[in-house]
Amino acid sequence: MIKQCLATVVMLNLLACSVVNGAEADISCDESPLQSLRLHDLTLAGDRDAVKDLPEGAVVTVLPNDESLVRLVGLYRQGFEPTRSVEASVLPLQQPLVIIVVGPLLDAQDAVGIAGVSCSGKTTRIRVNMTKVREHGAQMRFNYTWRPLLTGVWKRLLDGGYEVIVDWQEVTRIPGGKPAAGGKTTKVSFRIGA
Repeated sequence: MIKQCLATVVMLNLLACSVVNGAEADISCDESPLQSLRLHDLTLAGDRDAVKDLPEGAVVTVLPNDESLVRLVGLYRQGFEPTRSVEASVLPLQQPLVIIVVGPLLDAQDAVGIAGVSCSGKTTRIRVNMTKVREHGAQMRFNYTWRPLLTGVWKRLLDGGYEVIVDWQEVTRIPGGKPAAGGKTTKVSFRIGA
């Protein structure tokens, strides 16, 4: 699965992807300005209890030199404001940017995978599939919870307004599962300016 994902990315020369818990990625957006798109397990960033308390949402900021999970979580905590207006995020021209998206709280047996990317003008929509095995009767013996962290990097964006929509779609299994009832959408808007 990972080889197939990386081969697809190399052929498109567009995106690099990581796979969490064996989920497949199907990237098919030729017009996306994203240079990379990755999924991470947030529990690898440190304190498991602190990860549980991290609010779901998205932040766009200047790409740091240190892209470690601990640094990305710190930037997310620093930049996340649930009541911030859409126009409040004005980012500099000619700077690489990163979107940091914190996903829903999942169980140890759940899986996550990038299902696709689509673009329309200055709007990018990312579809992420996730399982919720607890809701389908799975037995949780030695369970721990975790959160997926999605990051996407742009090298350069032109002046103007942008929107990123991340659809967290519940599916029955990964790969190849059918859509299930449930899911969430995370949106973030920002402007590039001088």
